[in-house]
Amino acid sequence: MGYLRHHIGKIGEDLARQYYERAGYRILARNWRCQFGELDLVCSKGATLTIVEVKTRRSVYFGPPEEAVGAAKIERMKACCRSFMETYPIESPVDAFEFQVCAVMMHARGTDIQLFTIGT
Repeated sequence: MGYLRHHIGKIGEDLARQYYERAGYRILARNWRCQFGELDLVCSKGATLTIVEVKTRRSVYFGPPEEAVGAAKIERMKACCRSFMETYPIESPVDAFEFQVCAVMMHARGTDIQLFTIGT
Protein backbone atom coordinates (compact mmCIF):
# COMPACT_ATOMS: atom_id res chain seq x y z
CA MET A 1 0.00 0.00 0.00
CA GLY A 2 2.78 2.47 0.90
CA TYR A 3 4.62 1.85 -2.36
CA LEU A 4 1.50 2.47 -4.44
CA ARG A 5 0.73 5.71 -2.61
CA HIS A 6 4.34 6.86 -3.03
CA HIS A 7 4.29 5.93 -6.74
CA ILE A 8 1.04 7.83 -7.34
CA GLY A 9 2.45 10.83 -5.46
CA LYS A 10 5.56 10.82 -7.65
CA ILE A 11 3.45 10.69 -10.80
CA GLY A 12 1.41 13.62 -9.50
CA GLU A 13 4.57 15.62 -8.78
CA ASP A 14 5.90 14.87 -12.27
CA LEU A 15 2.62 16.08 -13.79
CA ALA A 16 2.64 19.20 -11.62
CA ARG A 17 6.23 20.00 -12.61
CA GLN A 18 5.33 19.68 -16.29
CA TYR A 19 2.24 21.84 -15.76
CA TYR A 20 4.25 24.64 -14.15
CA GLU A 21 6.99 24.46 -16.77
CA ARG A 22 4.42 24.74 -19.59
CA ALA A 23 2.94 27.75 -17.79
CA GLY A 24 6.32 29.50 -17.96
CA TYR A 25 7.62 28.84 -14.45
CA ARG A 26 11.24 28.01 -13.76
CA ILE A 27 11.61 25.05 -11.39
CA LEU A 28 14.21 25.96 -8.76
CA ALA A 29 13.86 22.88 -6.56
CA ARG A 30 11.88 19.69 -6.20
CA ASN A 31 11.40 17.79 -2.94
CA TRP A 32 13.60 20.31 -1.12
CA ARG A 33 14.06 19.25 2.50
CA CYS A 34 14.98 21.13 5.65
CA GLN A 35 14.47 20.71 9.38
CA PHE A 36 10.86 21.93 9.09
CA GLY A 37 9.74 19.54 6.35
CA GLU A 38 9.71 19.35 2.57
CA LEU A 39 8.71 21.62 -0.28
CA ASP A 40 7.35 19.64 -3.23
CA LEU A 41 8.13 22.33 -5.79
CA VAL A 42 9.76 25.74 -5.61
CA CYS A 43 9.15 27.74 -8.77
CA SER A 44 9.78 31.25 -9.97
CA LYS A 45 8.11 33.36 -12.58
CA GLY A 46 9.37 36.87 -12.89
CA ALA A 47 10.06 38.21 -9.40
CA THR A 48 7.53 35.88 -7.73
CA LEU A 49 8.59 32.79 -5.83
CA THR A 50 5.87 30.13 -5.79
CA ILE A 51 5.91 27.35 -3.20
CA VAL A 52 3.80 24.37 -4.31
CA GLU A 53 2.35 21.51 -2.29
CA VAL A 54 1.27 18.74 -4.67
CA LYS A 55 -1.61 16.51 -3.59
CA THR A 56 -2.57 13.59 -5.83
CA ARG A 57 -5.68 11.44 -5.52
CA ARG A 58 -7.37 8.73 -7.56
CA SER A 59 -10.78 9.37 -5.98
CA VAL A 60 -12.45 11.80 -3.62
CA TYR A 61 -13.28 9.03 -1.15
CA PHE A 62 -11.11 10.78 1.47
CA GLY A 63 -12.00 14.24 0.15
CA PRO A 64 -10.60 16.41 -2.62
CA PRO A 65 -6.79 16.71 -2.68
CA GLU A 66 -6.72 20.40 -1.79
CA GLU A 67 -8.53 19.75 1.49
CA ALA A 68 -5.57 17.69 2.73
CA VAL A 69 -3.56 20.87 3.30
CA GLY A 70 -4.49 22.31 6.68
CA ALA A 71 -3.22 25.17 8.80
CA ALA A 72 -0.34 23.16 10.30
CA LYS A 73 0.93 22.18 6.83
CA ILE A 74 0.71 25.80 5.66
CA GLU A 75 2.82 26.92 8.64
CA ARG A 76 5.42 24.23 7.85
CA MET A 77 5.48 25.40 4.23
CA LYS A 78 6.14 28.97 5.37
CA ALA A 79 8.94 27.84 7.70
CA CYS A 80 10.48 25.79 4.87
CA CYS A 81 10.20 28.80 2.57
CA ARG A 82 12.12 30.97 5.03
CA SER A 83 14.80 28.28 5.31
CA PHE A 84 14.93 27.95 1.53
CA MET A 85 15.45 31.70 1.13
CA GLU A 86 18.28 31.62 3.68
CA THR A 87 20.15 28.74 2.07
CA TYR A 88 19.33 28.56 -1.65
CA PRO A 89 21.20 30.91 -4.00
CA ILE A 90 18.50 32.72 -5.96
CA GLU A 91 19.87 34.62 -8.94
CA SER A 92 17.18 37.30 -9.28
CA PRO A 93 15.40 39.36 -6.62
CA VAL A 94 12.14 38.08 -5.17
CA ASP A 95 9.40 40.70 -4.78
CA ALA A 96 6.48 38.42 -3.91
CA PHE A 97 5.72 34.98 -2.54
CA GLU A 98 2.85 32.73 -3.46
CA PHE A 99 1.82 29.47 -1.79
CA GLN A 100 -0.24 27.06 -3.88
CA VAL A 101 -1.76 23.62 -3.67
CA CYS A 102 -1.61 21.76 -6.96
CA ALA A 103 -4.46 19.24 -6.80
CA VAL A 104 -3.96 16.34 -9.19
CA MET A 105 -6.91 13.99 -9.78
CA MET A 106 -6.05 10.84 -11.70
CA HIS A 107 -9.21 9.36 -13.27
CA ALA A 108 -9.74 6.50 -15.64
CA ARG A 109 -10.64 9.11 -18.27
CA GLY A 110 -7.50 11.20 -17.68
CA THR A 111 -5.93 13.64 -15.29
CA ASP A 112 -7.25 16.95 -13.98
CA ILE A 113 -5.01 19.58 -12.40
CA GLN A 114 -6.31 22.51 -10.39
CA LEU A 115 -4.34 25.20 -8.57
CA PHE A 116 -5.44 26.73 -5.29
CA THR A 117 -3.65 29.76 -3.85
CA ILE A 118 -3.18 29.58 -0.10
CA GLY A 119 -3.68 32.78 1.86
CA THR A 120 -0.43 34.09 3.36
